[in-house]
Amino acid sequence: MSLTTVDVLIVGAGPAGLMCAYSLSQAGLHVRIIDKKTERLQKGQGDVLQTRGLEIIDSLGLSSQILQEAQRCVHTATYASSPASNGEISLVSRKSVVQGVDSNMVFMGLYAQSSVEGILRQVLASGRKHIPSATFVPESQPLSPSRKVEVEQGVFPVEMKVTDDGDGYPVTACLQHPDGKKETVKAKYLLGCDGAHSWVRTQLGIEMVGETSDQVWGVVDAYIDTDFPDVRALTVFDNNGRHAVLIPRENDMVRFTIQVSESDVSVNSETGRIDRTKIGVERILQLVKGLMKPYRVDFKRVDWSGVYVIGQRLASRYQDQSKRIFILGDACHTHSPHAGQGMNAAISDAHNLSWKLVHVLKGWGAPELLHTYESERRDFAVKLIELHERIAEVMSGKVKGTSSDLMIKSVKFVWPFSTLDLCNSDNMYKIIVLTGDAKDTTRREKLEEVGKTLKQWRLQRPNMFQVYTIMATKKENGNYTDVPDTLRPYWDTVFLDDISYAEHEGGGKAYQSFGVGPEGCLVLVRPDGHVAALASLEESQILQALCSVKIPLGFYSNKDSQFKAPSIKTAQFHAPHMVMGISPPLMSTEVAPLLPTLSEQPKQSAWLRIKKFTNEAKTLVKSAIPVLGAQILEYSLILVSAVSLGHVSTEALAASSLSSITATVTGLSVVHGFASALDSLLPQAWTSDHPENVGLWAQRMVIVMLINTLPITAIWLNAENILLRLGQEEKIAHLAGLYLGWFTLTLPGLIIGVVTRRYLQAQGIMHAQTIVMVFIAPANLFLNWLLVWGPPAFRLGFIGAPIASSISFTLSAAIYVGYACVFVPKKAWHPIGRQSFRGLGTLYSLGLSGTGQIATEWWSWEFLGLMSSRFGATSLAAQSVLLVSASVAFQTPYSLGVSVAVRVGNLLGSGDSRKAKVAAETGIGLSIITALTMRYTPFLSLFIVDGVTAVTDGVLRATGRLGLGAMVNITAYYCIGIPLGLYLAFWKGLELQGLWIRITAAIFYAASASVYAVSRTSWQKEVENASQRLKRGQRDQISEP
Repeated sequence: MSLTTVDVLIVGAGPAGLMCAYSLSQAGLHVRIIDKKTERLQKGQGDVLQTRGLEIIDSLGLSSQILQEAQRCVHTATYASSPASNGEISLVSRKSVVQGVDSNMVFMGLYAQSSVEGILRQVLASGRKHIPSATFVPESQPLSPSRKVEVEQGVFPVEMKVTDDGDGYPVTACLQHPDGKKETVKAKYLLGCDGAHSWVRTQLGIEMVGETSDQVWGVVDAYIDTDFPDVRALTVFDNNGRHAVLIPRENDMVRFTIQVSESDVSVNSETGRIDRTKIGVERILQLVKGLMKPYRVDFKRVDWSGVYVIGQRLASRYQDQSKRIFILGDACHTHSPHAGQGMNAAISDAHNLSWKLVHVLKGWGAPELLHTYESERRDFAVKLIELHERIAEVMSGKVKGTSSDLMIKSVKFVWPFSTLDLCNSDNMYKIIVLTGDAKDTTRREKLEEVGKTLKQWRLQRPNMFQVYTIMATKKENGNYTDVPDTLRPYWDTVFLDDISYAEHEGGGKAYQSFGVGPEGCLVLVRPDGHVAALASLEESQILQALCSVKIPLGFYSNKDSQFKAPSIKTAQFHAPHMVMGISPPLMSTEVAPLLPTLSEQPKQSAWLRIKKFTNEAKTLVKSAIPVLGAQILEYSLILVSAVSLGHVSTEALAASSLSSITATVTGLSVVHGFASALDSLLPQAWTSDHPENVGLWAQRMVIVMLINTLPITAIWLNAENILLRLGQEEKIAHLAGLYLGWFTLTLPGLIIGVVTRRYLQAQGIMHAQTIVMVFIAPANLFLNWLLVWGPPAFRLGFIGAPIASSISFTLSAAIYVGYACVFVPKKAWHPIGRQSFRGLGTLYSLGLSGTGQIATEWWSWEFLGLMSSRFGATSLAAQSVLLVSASVAFQTPYSLGVSVAVRVGNLLGSGDSRKAKVAAETGIGLSIITALTMRYTPFLSLFIVDGVTAVTDGVLRATGRLGLGAMVNITAYYCIGIPLGLYLAFWKGLELQGLWIRITAAIFYAASASVYAVSRTSWQKEVENASQRLKRGQRDQISEP
């Protein structure tokens, strides 16, 4: 098998892959691009280039042929029928397609994706330099020579891995060629641009979150003869609820996209795939003709047709843990085609990542620069999908709205900036110096200092920066030499802000439009045309720090700067040596500069909110069901013990109940409290850059909890004396002490089991607990029968129950560990070593917070049991049976709480605050729905209300706010519940009934307070808190925020 090396291996030759290959090869990098298809795309797919896409293509030197051949669309139209129109459409409105867009591309380019790809393939194969420098570059500063690149058709990867073997090429891919031969390629980076069914994404285990809608659409590209007046406009139709879009295309072609009824197609509900044999092109043409009435449409020739279902999905992350493999385009986001953003989003993804790869590979930027790709582009995709959902609602007729308005908004959506014609995408930073009046002698010294600094940068990295100077000087008085020679490296880099000699070309309002006063300012523009920073002339060190190799981020915000960022509009100015107009960038201090903040964000309809709730509910319920089954089976271990001892005697059942209370207060609450602290760490770590910390923290927690067993064991071995001092009956205290003495054998297995269970749950492996309990539950039943009631040779009587429990928990721990070792990939595992014993003190303090949240409620319930015993053995036994029965019902919301804790933690770890909020709210909603379904069983519904608290406690654990949960429970049970219960039970003589009334009040307060706390959560802040916890964990300094 042959072996080759490349800088970047690109998988997939669609718009994203070809754009990356083009940009990287133009910078002189060694690139290979492969595509599984044996032939390139000839027809169909995307056909709209929005303003932003056109600007990117123009900055890359590719616009001349595309703009010459593309159909330029400058307005949209809407046609609709009315109840009285008898199925005939009429004009509703016409609007400009570029309303509110600052750009020199005041139109949409309607051009086939296959043609765009064809142009990219031609320039790649030519090897010529197509991205010229924006200004003169002397021979002493040559640009990197471009490389010739051929797309390798029919070649695809069959294996991929990342290893750190020190050769500088950590990515290894095995490629298979059409002739069956295999080749090993080692690369510095690999880009997955292989579409919606991405092989690269699948290999990385990246989840696509979203769903396929029930909307089916037919599409046809054709040449037509028609009397329709707006055939050259992007037109939206609504004829009696059937929607369609007309897109004018190049060479007098048009595309019709029309809604198809369910009766016309057959869709597999599980796969979402369409049976295309159910509808042909003739049916699509028939639907179009019917919708266009009273206008005539004759189809002269059909070029291409297809049928599709709308799918809106977003990848959970855009890169692998090593930051060496990235996914782009449809591989990381898919959406409705109605807004015409698919090809544009792919181009923008490639444009964003390519220049960062160039800077990192050439040593101009640190590898951390690549981390900004996901943060910038994923946020874009989230908002883009939200916009598409709104468009899909309007197009489906489920909400009212004007489709053309949304089409216009989709143009505005992807165009936050205009770029300077000078700012070509040549991988260089552009520094724009707005000098003010350069003839003002008082400014000369300041400009000299700025120029001196910039000159040093250019000498250090001549191919990384370009400087442009704009003077606020009248053209009659302005001279090229008015600025220091350090600010005019070449004669064509100095400009004046004044009216052009040809006045119709405009100009003269740049500073005014920019909002920049006579003091001037410095502007740093990224290689992809976005503004990275603004600073006063006195703050040139800000730009120097930003452009340093040691500070790799693509955007800088100086909070201490005295310079107030102006609100800059598009303006024109001209060069003193020639008559010309230039459109500068629209500048912004937006931290995520790839997106505008829409002034008219569409509100989500009730239908969309229900849809999101339903989707999230499916995810939570799916993971909660196996937990519920396991919880019920695990609770049966306690129930079986109580039932088996209940048949021995009333005293034995009372002693068992008292033992359970004592064990819970002094030991089990501590074990589960410390384990619950892992909900603040493990799920976030799993979706972070360091998933191996899941195993590391699990190891540390086992060590901490095994240390805790020392005082717990001491208490349990002396339980009889302790209970006698607390006033318990002598016989019951003796039996309880005997029970707890044997129950100490449970602790090691219990600790290892609960930690391993959370280790698996953090990775989304919920079914393991069910598998273990399916085996352990019947085994425990058999052991209780054998050791309590079995043959004389095995019968141990009363002590047989705790021994059976000890054996069962030890067996379950062994099965958990075995399952994790055999069936679970080692991605989350950290080798046991010295690090496993570090940071135990800080992890111990975090565990105490978890104990505070769990134990305060548990202790309150056990206090109820202790008080019940004051009314005699019968009351205590009744309380035990009552509590066990109710606790079984409680397992449903508790399981949901576990699911919510893991889900929210995973989402916070991946930085998705929006989804985390939805998951938390959906979990609370599901618990309330469950409570309502129990309205016919008032007693059990009390525990379901407590289940709301179980869910919110899961959210608080996931967000690291265990202390807040503890305070809610302390207030509910110790400030309200216990005082009220004591008053009613003893002072008012209500006894057991009084104790249950106090529990009711405490439960409702805890549920209300915890719901309020979750509703006030700042989810973006919690993402930052989760990141800080993980970073502190890396330094073994874990603490509660």
